[in-house]
Amino acid sequence: MTTAMPPENILFVDDEPNVLSGIRRQLHKHFHVTMAEGSIKALEIIKQAQRPFAIVVADMRMPEMNGVEMLKQVALLTPNSIRMMLTGNADQQTAIDAINQGNIFRFLNKPCSPEQLAQALNAGIKQYRLVTAERELLEQTLRGSIRILTEILSMVDPESFGRSERIREKIKLILPKMEITKAWEIDLAAMLAPLGSVTIPRDLIIKQANDESLLANERQVLDSIPEVAHRLIQNIPRMGEVSQIILYQNKNYDGSGFPANDVKGADIPLGARLLRVLSDMVQLEDFGHPATEVVSYMRKKNQFYDPHLLDLALGTLAQEKPSVRKTISVMDIRVSMILAEDVCMRNGALLIRSGQVISNTLKERLINYFFTNRISEDITILTTESDENESAAQPEKAAADQSNQMLMSDDSPDPNHAAKSPEPPAHKPKSKTYRSIGYHL
Repeated sequence: MTTAMPPENILFVDDEPNVLSGIRRQLHKHFHVTMAEGSIKALEIIKQAQRPFAIVVADMRMPEMNGVEMLKQVALLTPNSIRMMLTGNADQQTAIDAINQGNIFRFLNKPCSPEQLAQALNAGIKQYRLVTAERELLEQTLRGSIRILTEILSMVDPESFGRSERIREKIKLILPKMEITKAWEIDLAAMLAPLGSVTIPRDLIIKQANDESLLANERQVLDSIPEVAHRLIQNIPRMGEVSQIILYQNKNYDGSGFPANDVKGADIPLGARLLRVLSDMVQLEDFGHPATEVVSYMRKKNQFYDPHLLDLALGTLAQEKPSVRKTISVMDIRVSMILAEDVCMRNGALLIRSGQVISNTLKERLINYFFTNRISEDITILTTESDENESAAQPEKAAADQSNQMLMSDDSPDPNHAAKSPEPPAHKPKSKTYRSIGYHL
């Protein structure tokens, strides 16, 4: 029984083509291998690769850059790649340097038998899977925990946290066009950017959302929101870079804005520069400006924005599908829908502002308020043509499935009964039973 070839890619680096050819002949049936002739070529391949190499195996003596120095560069470019050395230079100092500076996983001497090399590669792949699985688990756990936190906090400040969700949607369109290794940090920073707003008086948040004029002391309080959020999360493990992104989210590219220091241009964290662009874009859209006006305004204020990121962000406007307004029942609302109108309680108090992206928490909240007769049943959402087509296809698919099930059933219909067209399904009555942990629909 043959063992399946592992999907991970392995990069071999050596300045001798004959050595690389021999390794390829030995391993190509068992591993996905890529060959690089020299350190400089290897680093170019790593930078251009669509996904990181699981293992990088390097020779020691190479003319442009020795193996230890190259593996140090690999550690910076793709930290999770397992690094090994395969060399004929077996002196003790080389081994010490490789371990201490290159942080290698295995040190192999030439000549190395195919069996010994395969054994080392399999161990490296196992280690790579362990490292990446642990990292992914930590990131998913952290993101999930923060997701719950922000959904709860959105009850306090729906305007700010609703805006952050729309910013995140735009980030998803932009990140694939950027060469970054820690996209998750930008995503988390976008989620937590408005965290400081929970310390701000509610009426002041509403005043800002309505673009009303602000007193000097009110503007000062609002300007402090990033710093408050920064202080709240900077001591959380692995969140140091995220807190810096949040601190500089309102910093202009020319160095003006908050915080008032000498940091400007490319010295501003990349994620903060991206949030600066997208925050203004979403705010202009909230005020009802069409795409052409958004582009015109932001081009005139281009000293505020990273020019490359501004081009990427404005390019997303053409990618976004045109939306239409649609009135639906609260019971038909789905996660990721966008509210087209404010949702108000029967006494006139605002519950959720328009523009909010529906999360699981908001969905639960709307249903709870409806069950307790605090809001009306109809709400207006924004949808796209593709959403409409998908929704329209669902009843047809259900009818087809039901028809197929009848055809396959052993129970035949009574021929004495006259055939009649099926009645349209009645709207399912909504039970008024309310529970703290769920509902009867």
